[in-house]
Amino acid sequence: MLSRIDVFHDCFDQVADPRVPGRTTHPLNSILFPVVAATIADADGPEEIVCFGAERLDWLSRFADFPSNIPSHDTIGQACH
Repeated sequence: MLSRIDVFHDCFDQVADPRVPGRTTHPLNSILFPVVAATIADADGPEEIVCFGAERLDWLSRFADFPSNIPSHDTIGQACH
């Protein structure tokens, strides 16, 4: 039986990443996971998502890779449009 985080990753692994390979810092799941978690916690917009992520980086890092910290609000905003 899959854990809940495995189900999350399985679902979001099916999302096509429109970004240019080799020109990204963050894997798509490392953008989408904090977006979903912060939205559930009532964050409103990319800036609040970044604040949520920065405050909970240790917890978020248990479920996704953050090679250079939480993605910026610009990165989150672009990924969500």
